[in-house]
Amino acid sequence: MKPRERLLNSAAKLFYKEGVHAVGIERVLEDADTAKASLYSNFGSKDALVTAYLEREGLATAQKIESRLAATPGSPRDKILKLFDMLSERCGEKNFRGCPFQNAAAEITDPKHPGRAVIEKQQEWMTELLRGLVVAAGFEAQPLTGALVALHGGAIAGAMVDPSGAGAKAARWAAERLLEDAARASHSKG
Repeated sequence: MKPRERLLNSAAKLFYKEGVHAVGIERVLEDADTAKASLYSNFGSKDALVTAYLEREGLATAQKIESRLAATPGSPRDKILKLFDMLSERCGEKNFRGCPFQNAAAEITDPKHPGRAVIEKQQEWMTELLRGLVVAAGFEAQPLTGALVALHGGAIAGAMVDPSGAGAKAARWAAERLLEDAARASHSKG
């Protein structure tokens, strides 16, 4: 495996488990069994490594979710609920440490840090994914999309405090109620 991949793999493991500020460059280098020159020739700085880690996580997350939703039979409404089912699964995993983007957002407070743009892009992606499903289900995009995004993000954040998965299950229940209410409102208009 090339040094760049070893560095990214180590960064992903350590940053997710311990946080981007808690893990220093020396620790990443040691874990990756890579020389400091490789870090700087591939990334240039720790900020760039953090940004590359977040970009890779974003791509992997999007591919996994989109693939699972594409394989989910049923309506757009079913796919929205599947997204919450997937969240329950994720929150129940042994090594779950929350959302890497929420975690990084809590640590990277400088709006000029290049990682902030990646975090915001990921949030936009999730919002657009849900907006597309909401519209495909025949509902008005707002405020339903915003409520579903808030439920999803809140369930992830809550799982850091209560790892039982109860929050993700409650979020799914609430999402189902919101979709039922949206369906009733659509039928009463039509």
